[in-house]
Amino acid sequence: MKLIGSLTEQSFREELSASWAGLREPGNQLFSIMVGRLGLIDSAFVLNWTPEQSEDLYTVLVNGVEVIQLEVSRLGGKVVDFQIAGVKDYERSLRSQWGRIRLAVALDLAGKR
Repeated sequence: MKLIGSLTEQSFREELSASWAGLREPGNQLFSIMVGRLGLIDSAFVLNWTPEQSEDLYTVLVNGVEVIQLEVSRLGGKVVDFQIAGVKDYERSLRSQWGRIRLAVALDLAGKR
């Protein structure tokens, strides 16, 4: 998808940049889990976060090449589910234009790192 510099893209860019900054904060549990499972992380952008009653669901673009989906228990911070998909596979699963734009912006940010 080609980016055109729209206000929507600008908003996503700010939100995604803030998610990367937040992940890198000392003691961030999600970042620690990802590093423990994946090793070196040069960039990570939270594409989606869904808080549930007993766990949080995250979708994160990592290093511009993998999309991980994980469930983290709110009780004890244990990983309940962890899945890795390639960017193309994840992109094919997206149903909304909003999701495709968000992914395109995240990929653009990952390319600039």
